[in-house]
Amino acid sequence: NESTVAVEVDIALAPAPQWQSMYEVGVAPSLARPQPGVLGLAPLVEIRSLTDSSPNVGILAPGDVILRIGNQQAPRMRTFRETIPLHGAGDIPMSILRDGKRIEVQGRIVDTGILDPRPMMGVDPIEAWGLPRIAQPMMQMEVVAEDGTSMEVVDTPVSSVGLLGGAMVTRIDGVAIDSWEGIWRGVHAAAAAKQTAISVEFESPTPGQERGVVSVPLDEFWRGQVDDLGWNASLHYTNFDPLYVVRHSGGNPIRAVSMGLQETANLVVLTYLTIDRLFRGTVGVEQLHGPVGIVHLGSKVADRGFTYLLFFLGLISVNLAVINFLPLPIVDGGLFLYLVYEKFKGRPPSVGFQNGAALVGLMLIATAFVVTFYNDILRLVG
Repeated sequence: NESTVAVEVDIALAPAPQWQSMYEVGVAPSLARPQPGVLGLAPLVEIRSLTDSSPNVGILAPGDVILRIGNQQAPRMRTFRETIPLHGAGDIPMSILRDGKRIEVQGRIVDTGILDPRPMMGVDPIEAWGLPRIAQPMMQMEVVAEDGTSMEVVDTPVSSVGLLGGAMVTRIDGVAIDSWEGIWRGVHAAAAAKQTAISVEFESPTPGQERGVVSVPLDEFWRGQVDDLGWNASLHYTNFDPLYVVRHSGGNPIRAVSMGLQETANLVVLTYLTIDRLFRGTVGVEQLHGPVGIVHLGSKVADRGFTYLLFFLGLISVNLAVINFLPLPIVDGGLFLYLVYEKFKGRPPSVGFQNGAALVGLMLIATAFVVTFYNDILRLVG
């Protein structure tokens, strides 16, 4: 038997700045993702990756920075995300920064989903922290009031200095800047020194790229906001979560049965949630597996051992049970509805209605079979 040897490895982790969670006015914090930034300044949007089925493959590329989308110049993350559904399916003019050059492209938005299609671009956007260009500054933001329970609206320090979205920050208090970390360091140093203003040198986004300097006020309140910011580890804590969690009953059969029932109930709920998300369009039909896909996955699971195969078979059984009880005319859920109807009406539905409903049910199941079979073949071929 081979013995396991523990080896210690020293790894240097670069810390990452902690940013303010800037809440836009009129958007409830519980419903909106806060915009990270500082003093009302936020980064532009960068394309981290594109999905395999993205309509923008060949148009956009990882690393592209969004300078404009539609009529929105220098959009923040929230603006970028909101522009897509507001524009709807079709081509949308975009200006991007690629390899230091501004490029005009026609982005594509397509409707994704069947019953509730939603406009999507098939891209994964992130904040462009590596480029010290600013998005449209936030003139106002909501912060926690002194009572600690409510929110109040305050003007941001950059609301009165006239910085334009898309401007490139070049120096802060005379120190050259090449990334947002530099902006963070400059602002933090000014707050630590209890300065009442910060000198920000910038390059305008206008065609002439004029250079200018503005003085951003920094009162006691905003110095406190900046002083509260520290550093985050670049290695996220979720990296230390176990890959697999093994639950066991400790040899207690009653506890084992209870755990099995709990797991079955969780799988039932997850199956219904998946069906709901299919109708909403947040889960694409390309994620569905049919008989071919089930056999293919089962063969992979079986290689890991009988216990994993048994769990996989249980998962399939729960899915079939949920589908069997859906209110479709051809499965048990539909028959149950017939019995309820007969209970209240005193007679079963007419034979003609039952035949028509059964035909509709067959068509739905046949459609699902064709779609899943097509998905399975594409996965195997790909």
